[in-house]
Amino acid sequence: MIFRYVRRRLLRNLWQTLILIALGGIFAVMLLKLNSYLALQVENRQEMLPNMPIRCVVTDRRGEKTEGLSISAYVIDYLTWEESQLFQHVDKLCIKTVMVFEIPYLARYPQLLEELKIKDRSMVALTRLEAERRLDQVHGVEITYLPGYDEQCFQETTGYFCLLPQDLYNIIVEKEETIDGLPPSDTQQIDNIAVNLLLDTYQSGLATVACDMQVAGYYQGGNRDIYCNWQAALDGYAQIEERCDADSLSFILRDNSRLDEFKDVASNYFVERSISPGLGRYSLTIHDQQYNAMLYSIDRNIKMLQTVLPLLNILTIGIGFFVSYVFIRNRKYEFAQMASLGTGKKKVFLLVFFELALLIITGITLGTVFYMMIENQSAIENVLVNFVFFLCFMVGAAVAIVRILSTNVISMLSRE
Repeated sequence: MIFRYVRRRLLRNLWQTLILIALGGIFAVMLLKLNSYLALQVENRQEMLPNMPIRCVVTDRRGEKTEGLSISAYVIDYLTWEESQLFQHVDKLCIKTVMVFEIPYLARYPQLLEELKIKDRSMVALTRLEAERRLDQVHGVEITYLPGYDEQCFQETTGYFCLLPQDLYNIIVEKEETIDGLPPSDTQQIDNIAVNLLLDTYQSGLATVACDMQVAGYYQGGNRDIYCNWQAALDGYAQIEERCDADSLSFILRDNSRLDEFKDVASNYFVERSISPGLGRYSLTIHDQQYNAMLYSIDRNIKMLQTVLPLLNILTIGIGFFVSYVFIRNRKYEFAQMASLGTGKKKVFLLVFFELALLIITGITLGTVFYMMIENQSAIENVLVNFVFFLCFMVGAAVAIVRILSTNVISMLSRE
């Protein structure tokens, strides 16, 4: 009985039926889109922000100079000592120092040394090759690793590894072939190279430390320095009983969510509140501008959506009332006739309520199917959003039905 009545009513006012179905579909798509965007923002906050590197760089007291600082060894200790408060916040530590070097058997070729301008080059020891910006591929630098070697060599503590500029690598290969009496070969590669490090000492000036470095590869472009792992410098200075200072020092923050905590801890070690007078010579620059801008943007979007979605649901109650009132206001005479024939208001209410519910469910279903097709999402994620939208709309519809049915029967029988 109810289904036959509803079907006749919907077919009789087909255009109104289609409008209401379309309205339900449009609102469903809009709410699903907003909810999906909110979920995406929350996901970005949970996944992207923790992985966004925050680089911290030790600078001079003014925060201007980052190279050639002669950073004392005890500063390095604070960042590498496991008992230090700073250590728990440090990841991917990059320590770099620059040294003068000699390649012994090239000394017999003075003209070659002049052409290569060896005196203008340095031996750069560092813990992480990827942190050396002068080797950035953006600047046209191309690194070639020899078989069995990769960037991890620069974190080794059991041997000495180096990366040569290509011109120097080619010359050394050629000279080694000549010395060994071998014919030149394009596939020939060198396994190691003897290097003398000329280290500064406080007592006697320069001291020479010889070491045998394994050649990990070569690079084209850049500033043509030789790069070696930090262990070479560390052991070199240990042989002359000196502490190895650093020319520059930087690291990546281990946990971005603890940024504020880290800033408070770092303030105890650098500049004004330094726990050591010597540390007051340095500042720590934290490059968190991009992180903070991204965090502010995402949090602002999340807060806005968390405010808008409930407001839209509240607005849906009003929309449900208005649309339902417009949809059934011209049917007062029909309702009066039903009442005069003995149909109770409760049954009339249920008939109209079921009619509107059927239309809005149809619209929501079609809108959800359309949204799932274009966004490739599962239906489970959208059930709650659709359910809340349906409840809010039907609350407004129920109020509209009650409002119309509360009119006196005599008034409803009088046609406008």
